[in-house]
Amino acid sequence: MIRFYFRFSPYFIQNFKKIAFIALVVFIGVSFFQFFDLPKKAAIRSSSIIDEQDLSLSNTKRWLELLGVNKDSYKAILSQNLPFITAQAKSKNEARRSSIAYTFFSIDPTNPLSFFGKGVRQVEAREVMSPTLIESNPLFEDEGIVEILDIPFDQEQEQFVDDLATDPKVLRGAEIIIINTHNAETYKATDGVSKEEGKNSGVSKVAAHLEKMLKDQYGLTVARSDKIHDFPKFEESYTNSGETLKKLLADNPHARVVIDIHRDAGHAKPLVTTINDKKTAQIRLIVGSDARLAHGGWQQNREFARQVTEKMDELYPGLSLGYRVQSGRYNQHLHPRAILLEVGNDLNSLAEATQAIELFAEVLAELLGAREKV
Repeated sequence: MIRFYFRFSPYFIQNFKKIAFIALVVFIGVSFFQFFDLPKKAAIRSSSIIDEQDLSLSNTKRWLELLGVNKDSYKAILSQNLPFITAQAKSKNEARRSSIAYTFFSIDPTNPLSFFGKGVRQVEAREVMSPTLIESNPLFEDEGIVEILDIPFDQEQEQFVDDLATDPKVLRGAEIIIINTHNAETYKATDGVSKEEGKNSGVSKVAAHLEKMLKDQYGLTVARSDKIHDFPKFEESYTNSGETLKKLLADNPHARVVIDIHRDAGHAKPLVTTINDKKTAQIRLIVGSDARLAHGGWQQNREFARQVTEKMDELYPGLSLGYRVQSGRYNQHLHPRAILLEVGNDLNSLAEATQAIELFAEVLAELLGAREKV
């Protein structure tokens, strides 16, 4: 081996010298051209037309255009203060670009909410309205606008005691009122889409199933409206459902509970758990506040939501995702036990949502002191 090295090493040394010489020539050549290019670069840097910021913006613009964000998108951003991009029929190339953008950057050029990411909790990825539209419709309530940090009960100055057992007997009308503010919301795993505009879709079916369970299995009286509130003007959804709820309350003056059934959105996967060996959607309660509109008794609604979530945890751990206090009031000012239910999200199946609402029916029946029929 030693003999081999001393015999052939001069060849390697000669080759190394050649490579080193070539590298040195290349280095000197590059340095030479860079030296004579300095005045040109200095001129470019000093130019008021093209500077480093312009180059950066230009590159960013080209990347966005490659991802399908064009001039119309910029106009929409300026006019609506959000990257609101109208989804249009995609060509094969556009679909490919969108797929690449989602794979590498987790954004969808046709979905403005994907630009925000999960860090912006008050927006998340729900059906969000433009702020300009919200200002022009002050009664518009979007459950995705702002989440308010809740105050622990042990730190509150004023406590609300809500004992359902002390309620006066319901002599006229129904004990429970059920509505859907966003009737079009549905379950993509079942219907192939997240919304069916102008229809009583998935969440309406869940509401109907809850009504049937409460009546047939627990003997409770229920009034439910299937009136469509979110079409043709989505921004008037809560105004419309508020009028419906006022009429229902007038017809059922002793109603003990009001439930507005929705489903969540903006998650990467369905909200699902397994209870009694069955896949079940998870449920979150939304509580309104007085942050935007007058609602002096909102803490009473929160107290009831707390009772509901505690009972859910007691009977079926994993079913509840807790309750969330937000800036809208969601017509909850009309009744101290009005709550908004989000049954799963748009990626769940209708069967999972139906299974969840069956368990919720038992929870509600026990809170109201009703017993399952034998």
